[in-house]
Amino acid sequence: MNQQPHVLHSHPAQGTADISIQLERLNDLLNNLESKLNTLDLAEKVKHLQAIDTFFAKSNQHLSAIEALSTKDSISITDIETMEMTDNPIEDYPEDIPKQPDILEIERLLKSSSYPENVFDYAKKELEQLNSATYRSSERYKQFQFLRNLLTLPWTEMQEETLDIKKARGILNKNHYGMTKAKDRILEYLAVRQNSQGKSRQPILCLVGPPGVGKSSIGKSIAEAMGRKFIRFSVGGLDDETVIKGVHRSYSNSKPGRIIEIMKVAGVKNPVIMIDEINKLGVSRQGDPAAALLEVLDPELNNSFADHYIEMPYDLSEVFFITTANSLSISGPLLDRMEIIELPGYSQEEKLKIAKNFLIPKRVIETGMISEDIRFSDEALNELIADYTAEPGIRGLNRNIEKILRKIVRKKMEGEPFTRYLTSESIRMYLGQPKISHAKTPGKDETGIAYGLAVGPVSSCVMPIEAILHTGKGTLKFTGNVGKVMRESAEAALSFIKSRASAFNIPDDFFENKDIHIHAPEAAVSKEGPSAGLAIATALASAVSGIPVRHDVAMTGEINLRGQVLAVGGVSEKIMAAHRDGKTTVILPRSNSKDYEDLSPQSWKTSKLFWLTTWMMCSKKPLRKSHFRKEFLSMSKLQTTKYH
Repeated sequence: MNQQPHVLHSHPAQGTADISIQLERLNDLLNNLESKLNTLDLAEKVKHLQAIDTFFAKSNQHLSAIEALSTKDSISITDIETMEMTDNPIEDYPEDIPKQPDILEIERLLKSSSYPENVFDYAKKELEQLNSATYRSSERYKQFQFLRNLLTLPWTEMQEETLDIKKARGILNKNHYGMTKAKDRILEYLAVRQNSQGKSRQPILCLVGPPGVGKSSIGKSIAEAMGRKFIRFSVGGLDDETVIKGVHRSYSNSKPGRIIEIMKVAGVKNPVIMIDEINKLGVSRQGDPAAALLEVLDPELNNSFADHYIEMPYDLSEVFFITTANSLSISGPLLDRMEIIELPGYSQEEKLKIAKNFLIPKRVIETGMISEDIRFSDEALNELIADYTAEPGIRGLNRNIEKILRKIVRKKMEGEPFTRYLTSESIRMYLGQPKISHAKTPGKDETGIAYGLAVGPVSSCVMPIEAILHTGKGTLKFTGNVGKVMRESAEAALSFIKSRASAFNIPDDFFENKDIHIHAPEAAVSKEGPSAGLAIATALASAVSGIPVRHDVAMTGEINLRGQVLAVGGVSEKIMAAHRDGKTTVILPRSNSKDYEDLSPQSWKTSKLFWLTTWMMCSKKPLRKSHFRKEFLSMSKLQTTKYH
């Protein structure tokens, strides 16, 4: 049987004339086939053309196949679809017909790695569907993308763990100053893991602290100590669960979720994954991402994580998850599965040592000034910390050091003289006038103003509370962008003061003719929480009695209707805020005295701490004088324990 030369695979040695003859013959055959199709009605013609298109897209057959088809008296769809099985010249076509690139890619992936049996069988079935799909169609592309996502996941690949506790301790001490409690807890966690060879199921670590205290760098240090890959992503502001679990491939916007994408990037089943800002998850009509993360983080559930796109259970139990948050406002079910490690802000002394031993050497090397012996005096660094940054972390301090070094480098490159030993005058020359105002606390005692302590999402601070009385109808007004809980604290404090009016020698109808206005300055900043109750009560008592409040005393604590001072959170951060503001005395709830052991010596080095059980109206600590009756003195007898 004479075999016609293949049009698409002609030998390069053939002349141009031979190629032209082949092309003319192909054109004649196609015209002959077209004339026969024109005898059919429209519907039949469309079916025939679709079948022909599928045939040529799948097989790219020999010219003789076209000839065999065109010489028939009549054609049918069956003739076209079964042409490979008929007794015609196509039988002589070589068996090694080139496969399409997408088929070759998937087959290469199937051979290049080992997969669980269920995954391999599933991929083979999906490959058959890919092979039968029309070439270059959108359905075929989606099928190919799905198979590629499925087969590029690390189903069996593991990275060898090189965890050593002594090495881990050295890495943490090298990269992080202080944080003794946090580092001890992390080392305990890693020790149990090493001893159990990773078989014990421990809670997920959650590092809680303000920005800039080193939460992310601790995660990197843990990954370095374990010898694993480290990947970090943020879920702050996320309100769509499909970002975590993906979109089913039946939808036009189908895609795998972030967790699956991260595992593809890692290339192994056991990376260290840090999930940042888990306290900032939102909820919308697109679902609850906190519930989706529960399936990711829960050790009882994540061995069969179901991504909507992949549709195959994926084992996340080998992943070392670490989460971070700025506060404990985390979904209850998630919080229940986490081990909280708090990272409070740094004190002035700690920032000084971090700047000298970590930040400055690193930035000097990065700017290429290592040979110039650039040094900062302690006086300059203390001024830089106190007057140009107001944060619990060190990001602002780091930025200012970089800014100073950039200016020095510019002077060097322009050939101008520059200072190698930086003093306070040098800091002001490069950064201008101080950016931080310390005018919150006046230098004298005033009536009707007390100083509370607050912890915000970014930093802790001293929060003045002002109270005045004026003629009116007995109403209470609270301004300063305060929330519902803080308003309720003010109402409770006022009710307590009214119930003890006799102790102030105040007539029973005194408050009926007086309006009370309480204000929290800096109204542009929202304020919320119960811990201002003690400061509100003190400011009210001062306004009613006319006794000034000491300006060097700060306080925090919730107060109830019986005058008891209740526990609050963020004690360490609040004490450091008082220290930064120059307060010499800090008043705290006695029920928080358990937190004393967690305080660093720097946080209370210059402040006296007093721990209260009941509201101390007659004590000399917050108020300068006491003009109250004896029965009130016995009622509010101070029960304190003084440390330092």
